[in-house]
Amino acid sequence: MDRTETVPRVTGLMRIGPRGLGLTLILLAFAVLPLFVRSPYYIHLLILFLMWLGLGESWNLLGGFTGQVSFGHAAFFGTGAYVTSLLYIGPGVPLVLAGLLGGVFAAVLSIPIGLVCFRLRGPYFALTILGFAEILRLIAINWRSLTKGPVGVLFPPIFRDKLPFYYIVLGLAVLTIWVVWATLRSKAGYYFRALRDDQEAANALGIDPTRFKLFSLILSAFLTGLLGGFFAPYQGYIDPDVVFSIPDISIAMIVVAVLGGMGNLWGPPVGAVIVVVLSEILRTTLGGAHLLVYSAVIIAIVVFLPEGLVGWFGRLLARSAGRRGDLPLPAESRPAAASPALRLARGNPASAGEDRRREGALLRTEKVTKAFGGLLALQGVDLQVQPGEVLGLIGPNGAGKTTLLSVISGFERPTSGRIHFNSHDITGFPPHRNTHLGVARTFQIVRPLGKMTVLENAVTAALANTVRVSAAREKAEDVLQFMDLYPRRNVLAANLTLAERKRLELARALATSPRLLLLDEVAAGLNPTETKTVVAILERIRDAGISIVAVEHVMQVIMSISDRIVVLHYGRVLAEGKPAEVARNPEVIQAYLGVAEATGRA
Repeated sequence: MDRTETVPRVTGLMRIGPRGLGLTLILLAFAVLPLFVRSPYYIHLLILFLMWLGLGESWNLLGGFTGQVSFGHAAFFGTGAYVTSLLYIGPGVPLVLAGLLGGVFAAVLSIPIGLVCFRLRGPYFALTILGFAEILRLIAINWRSLTKGPVGVLFPPIFRDKLPFYYIVLGLAVLTIWVVWATLRSKAGYYFRALRDDQEAANALGIDPTRFKLFSLILSAFLTGLLGGFFAPYQGYIDPDVVFSIPDISIAMIVVAVLGGMGNLWGPPVGAVIVVVLSEILRTTLGGAHLLVYSAVIIAIVVFLPEGLVGWFGRLLARSAGRRGDLPLPAESRPAAASPALRLARGNPASAGEDRRREGALLRTEKVTKAFGGLLALQGVDLQVQPGEVLGLIGPNGAGKTTLLSVISGFERPTSGRIHFNSHDITGFPPHRNTHLGVARTFQIVRPLGKMTVLENAVTAALANTVRVSAAREKAEDVLQFMDLYPRRNVLAANLTLAERKRLELARALATSPRLLLLDEVAAGLNPTETKTVVAILERIRDAGISIVAVEHVMQVIMSISDRIVVLHYGRVLAEGKPAEVARNPEVIQAYLGVAEATGRA
């Protein structure tokens, strides 16, 4: 029976659900609130709250969910404000269209800024994008013929009172929240969070870092530009020092997101309330010193409540309800027979392997050399991997094993030589491109996407070759069932044991639908029982016909799963052959144990 046949149809309010109904009621409350709040001052505060809510959400998309902390969002706010003002006042473009073009212009401007800034990471990115904001401020000051320079632009009055502005900014705030919410539920949303948690791991899952960070920046800049376009007519006057202000715009946006909780959809509303109230109090009592309070608040939150007020409150609720965030939800029973991953493991390995081996080598390296300065990590390495074959790669520490996997997977570019996979020359291809071709890898030191659940980790990987999130979720559940991780699917990856993290990383690699698995010490650090579990899983993967190149120091693992073994020593191929042949090779024994010990054994 199809899964959908067992789900009853729902209509109306039943389809909305409790959370949707609650959000609808909140929206209705904001819609009728001006009927009860007659004071222009309090309407003004509500407008500021909604504007900062939208600005906090737009910054949070890039800084909180994608992990790219920006100190330069004033560039997009100011651009939206100026474009809207100049189009409306000059050629007389309708206000709505002028505001929309302000957001579009900010988004277009973000593309060259992003292409430059995303070459850098961490504080270097943050400072570089701040520099662009300052450059735009100086351009606005000095391009007097267009922007009126430091004199600023006076916006003609549009409405007689503040009420129309309230409903405009309410619509913009709702739009911003919806865009962020919808994005997070999409393929891009999974990719944004993966990049936030670990860019290298994300790259190995088929994610192009520059492309998706740029997409996040474009969305964020567009929303910020729209709100800048609203600010100009509402304020009635703009100048470069106001709309391009780093402290009053960029830093305030960060404060809104950090206070409520970075990477939390409901963080900016909480942060916006605090920022608006604090600003009104501090501006009248401390004047310009309110920025010092902002700084102190940011430091206090980062040090004592890094998850923000919303995350902290959620943790308190979980404790009071007797639940902990690191405990899994009850597992649903899923019939093993329904799992494609399990059926694949039960296929006919002999016939599959024989058919695939007739195709020729799946992977072939030709004279691959990799130099780090004057150190040759790899020296003319030639090897082949047949379809369905398990190749063990062993050697002493520093022999070049992990470097070879990095070169094949695209994390390192070879100094010379060629790499061919499935009849394609993939020399120098980036990791995400190799993943889409069918090359997947694990890392020597496990790299879970720690702030995402086990299921979200697997879904992110499955999206490499799946368009729809729903299809990726089904595939991810199958892989987790295959890896005996399904009962732990709702646990944050950061809360897993080492053995579970190893299996999760292997599950992620499998979820990308690889033809070749590059495994880097998947049994390292495991106890004998956990090692046996890993061996059993690798045997099932091998039986499914997936080719494997396995780097391993645990000989029990490498000898039991390998069809053939290659020994590296000082970056060169020292020996190659069946496991039993390699184990008896005197040169291999000498490389591992030293001349004296090898002679004694002989």
